[in-house]
Amino acid sequence: MADDVTYFDEPYFQDGIVAQAINTVAAAGAAYFTAAGNNSNLSYEKAAPSFATLSTSGAQAHEYLLNFDASGQTTTNALSVSVPPMQPGELVAVVVEWDQPYVTGAPASGGAKN
Repeated sequence: MADDVTYFDEPYFQDGIVAQAINTVAAAGAAYFTAAGNNSNLSYEKAAPSFATLSTSGAQAHEYLLNFDASGQTTTNALSVSVPPMQPGELVAVVVEWDQPYVTGAPASGGAKN
């Protein structure tokens, strides 16, 4: 078997339902090959997120906001995303995941606690 597909609704930090299916066929002796998607520098990743700023107004009042400044030198509570002009039918997928359990189609998959 082989695939060259990206599943935007699969978890980054644990095996989701697709990975579990691949593990099942591989354990049964099937050879399985996949090509990993690579968006190069078109991502934002932070190993130690900081939620130190308490919002006092708006829709996020009383919530702690993520600081997107990786250096921690400033408080940047928004992350700009530039989308180039697109042709009809094209799309941009914005995927946000936490390093916590993911809700999948698997029984008792749980989900993030916060």
